[in-house]
Amino acid sequence: MATQPEYDITTLVRNKITARLANSPVKVGDVASDLSMSLRTLQRQLAAKGSSFSRILDDVRKEAALAVQSTSEFRLDELSRRLGYRQQSTLTRAFKRWVGASPSGFYHRQR
Repeated sequence: MATQPEYDITTLVRNKITARLANSPVKVGDVASDLSMSLRTLQRQLAAKGSSFSRILDDVRKEAALAVQSTSEFRLDELSRRLGYRQQSTLTRAFKRWVGASPSGFYHRQR
């Protein structure tokens, strides 16, 4: 009898967020639908792994923002939009939380 392949829900969610991030705002309900499960099931499975949708979304945004900012001084309004933030100030606050510096401060520190 064949066994079901083991999967890591956090990796699946991370991949779905990454795929959706460039095209539209990422919503937990959409990711749950992509994974053919209810919103509550997704939340329970992530909680069982010690994670949450918002934590994974924040991690994906952080990785993408740091990668862009370490290689070029990207326009912040464009970067904010690409990461799904409604306002540039939200990205700036997130950046300060992630690295202790503004996006431009981080870029100049990398140089």
